[in-house]
Amino acid sequence: MLRLLTAALAANVLLAAAGAAATSSTWVSAPLLLSEKEANEAVLRDVGVISPNDVWVVGGLNRGGQHTLAAHWDGSGWTIVPTPDSSDHLTEYAVNALDAVASDDVWAVGGIQDQANPAKVSPLFLHYDGVEWTDGPEPIGVHGELTDIDMLSADDGWVVGVNEDKPLIMRRTAGAWELVPTPDIEGAISLESVFATSADDAWAVGFNQLATKRIALVLHWDGVRWSEVTVAGLPTGETGLVGVAAASATEVWAVGSQCSGQLCRPMVLHLAGATWRTEPTAPGAELTSVVAFAPNDVWIFGQVAAQLAVSDHIEHWDGSGFTIDTTVPPVIVDPHHSASALSLAAASGDPLTRTMWAVGWVQGTQKNTHAIYRN
Repeated sequence: MLRLLTAALAANVLLAAAGAAATSSTWVSAPLLLSEKEANEAVLRDVGVISPNDVWVVGGLNRGGQHTLAAHWDGSGWTIVPTPDSSDHLTEYAVNALDAVASDDVWAVGGIQDQANPAKVSPLFLHYDGVEWTDGPEPIGVHGELTDIDMLSADDGWVVGVNEDKPLIMRRTAGAWELVPTPDIEGAISLESVFATSADDAWAVGFNQLATKRIALVLHWDGVRWSEVTVAGLPTGETGLVGVAAASATEVWAVGSQCSGQLCRPMVLHLAGATWRTEPTAPGAELTSVVAFAPNDVWIFGQVAAQLAVSDHIEHWDGSGFTIDTTVPPVIVDPHHSASALSLAAASGDPLTRTMWAVGWVQGTQKNTHAIYRN
C-alpha cells in the first residue's frame, strides 16, 4: 500500500518527482517469476514498493493444493523467498495482501482454511524481518479472512476482511493485533480495502449485500470509532468498492463498479474537502486498485476486454480529469488459444520516487504471474 509523505520530506519529494518525470513515462513488463512449467496457476495478489530496488509481491500457486508465494525484486531480477505454508493437507493458506514498512518489516495477510470444514477460516498473518518470513501470532478467538492491510508505522496498522457476513477490522498497537468494534450494519458486509492517513484518520471500503441488491460501503475511523459514511449521489443499481487510497485526509479515492442488470461500468468516488462525488472514467474497464500521490497525481488500475483479449488498463488523474495511459504494454497473445488475458489485481507506489508497480496474472495455457512497473 502507498504510504503518505511526512512534511519533512515534502521539499525533497518535489525535486525527486520532477527528476523522475523525465525518465518515467513508460510502463515496462517485469520478467515472469516462474517458467510455464513451474507456474501451476500462479497469481500475484498484491505488491509493496519500498524503493525502485526494493519491491515485494505476494500471491499463490497450485502444487497439489493452494500454496503461498512471495518474491523480492532488487532492481534487476526476482528472488523467490520461502514463506510459511500448510505442512499438511488439513489446512490451506491463502495470501491476499501485503504492506511494507521497511526492508526489514513487511507484512502479508490472508486466511487459513480448514479443509475438513471449508466454512471455518482463520486470519493469516505473515511477517518478514529482513531475513525470513515467519508466521505471525494467530489471534485467539478471531475468525474470518483478511483482505487488505495498511501499515502507518512498525507499530500502527490496520487489517480488514470478512467473518462470515460481518465486517472484520483489526489494529496493530503495542506489538499485537487486536479486534476493533465495527458499526452494526444490516446486511452481509465484505470489506475489501483499507487506507490510513494518520492515527485518527482511516478509511475502509467494500460492499453490503442486501436482500435485493449490493451497495457500496464506506467506513471511516476518527481516532475513536469506526462509522458508516453516507456517500450522496451513488449511481443507481448495484455498486461495490474494492480499493481505497488517499493523498491527504481530505483527498480520498475509492474504486469499484456499478452494475445495472448484466451491464457493469467502472466507478470512481472522490472525496475532495468534505464532499464525495463520482468522477467520470473510460467505460468498459474493471477497476481493482488506486494509488494517490497528490491531488493532481492519482492512478487507477484494472483491465478491459477488447475482442478476444483482456488487457491491462491504467488511467491518470491530473487534477481535472482522467486520461488513459497508452504506454501500458500490450496483451501477450497465446498462439495456442483463441483468447489471452492479463489481469491486474493490485498496485502500489513509492511517494518519494513515484515508482509504481501493478501485479496480477496472465492467462495463457495456464495462469502465470504478471507484473509491470514504472520507475
